[in-house]
Amino acid sequence: MVRNDPLRRVGRWTLQNELGKGGNAIVWRAIEDETGREVALKVIHTNKLAKEPYQRFVREIETLRALGNRSGVLPLIDAYLPGAPGLNDRPWLAMPIATPIDRALKGADLQRVVAALGEIAETLASLAAEKGLGHRDIKPGNLYYLNGLWLIGDFGLVDVPDLPELTRSGRPLGAAHYTPYEMLIDPVHANPHAADVYSFGKTLWVLATEQSFPPEGHQPAGTRKFSIADLRPQQHSEALDRLVDLMTRIHPEERPSKMQVARDLRAWEELSKQPVSVNVSEIGSRLRRKMTQELADEDRLEERKEHALAAVRLLQELTKPLNDALRTVHPRPEIDMMDDKLTQNIARTSETMGSAPHCFPMAAMQSNRIRTRL
Repeated sequence: MVRNDPLRRVGRWTLQNELGKGGNAIVWRAIEDETGREVALKVIHTNKLAKEPYQRFVREIETLRALGNRSGVLPLIDAYLPGAPGLNDRPWLAMPIATPIDRALKGADLQRVVAALGEIAETLASLAAEKGLGHRDIKPGNLYYLNGLWLIGDFGLVDVPDLPELTRSGRPLGAAHYTPYEMLIDPVHANPHAADVYSFGKTLWVLATEQSFPPEGHQPAGTRKFSIADLRPQQHSEALDRLVDLMTRIHPEERPSKMQVARDLRAWEELSKQPVSVNVSEIGSRLRRKMTQELADEDRLEERKEHALAAVRLLQELTKPLNDALRTVHPRPEIDMMDDKLTQNIARTSETMGSAPHCFPMAAMQSNRIRTRL
C-alpha cells in the first residue's frame, strides 16, 4: 500500500481492502489519517449528479442523518458530497465495520437465528410506523451484527414518504432472489412495506436453513426438501415454515404486517423456550394411523387361515365314511397313512395359499390318488 497513491486516497481516508461491492459502489476498509480509526467507507462509482445512482446515494445519506443513532440501524459516522465530484474529489459515507449477519449466525441454533431476526423485524416495524420508511432491499447482505446488536444497513433503495420516486417505471428493484413480483413489474407503485415482508421471509428461510439463496416465488409450508422443518429439524420448525408461507404470498395484501411478523417471531421464541414434552398418546395415535393398513392385512390373513382350517375339518368329516369303507375292503396301514398325508397337505396348503377355496381341489386330488392306488 502506497499512502499517497491517489486511487487509494479518498478525502481524509486511506483505503485498505474491499469489504463488499455493489452495482454502484464499493465498500472499503479505510483508515482515517489523523485518528487511525478504521471504518467501512462506501465510495460511489458515478460522478453524474443527475443520474439515479448518485441521487440514491444522496438519499441514503440524508436518511441516515435523519435517523441519527437510532437503535437497530447501522449508524452513519460521516459523509461527504462534493459539488463537482471527480476522481480526486469522490463522494463517500463512513460507517462502523460490522459483521454480516450470515457470518455472525453461522452454526448458530434456530433459537439464536429467530432471536436475531426478531430484533430486526421490530426495527423494520418501528421505522415503518414512526417514519413511514420502507427499506426495499432486505437480504442477509444488508443486515449486520455489532456490539451485541442486530442492525439494518444499506439504505440505498429506501422509500421515504413525501419525497419523489427515483426509480424509473418498469425497472425492478432489489436482489432477484429476494424480490417480490410486484417490485419486478411496477416498483414505483408497489407497497414498500409488503415488499419488505416478502424479502424478510426469504431472508428468514436462508438464515434458518443456512442455504446460499432462497427458492424463487411463494414458498408454501410443507414443501418437501425445501422446508425449514426438513433442512433444520426442530420441535417448532413447522411454525416457521407457516410464517414464511404467509410472508412470501404472491398477493401483497395476503402477507402479514411488519408488526405482526415481529410478534410472531417473539411468540416463537417464547414457545421454543418451553421444555420439550413428548405426548405419548399422540405418538401412539399417529403410529396406529400409519399401521392401520398393515394391521388390516394381518387380520385378513388370519381370517383366511381360520377359514382354511375349518374347511380341512369339514373335509375330514366328509371323507371319513369313505375311509371307513376303504378299510373294510382293503384294511392296510397305508390307508391310514394316506388319510394322515391328506390332512397334512390340506393344512399346509391353507398356510401357503391363505384362503379356504384353494383347499378343496387339493383334497380332491388326494382322494383321486387313493382310488387310483386301490
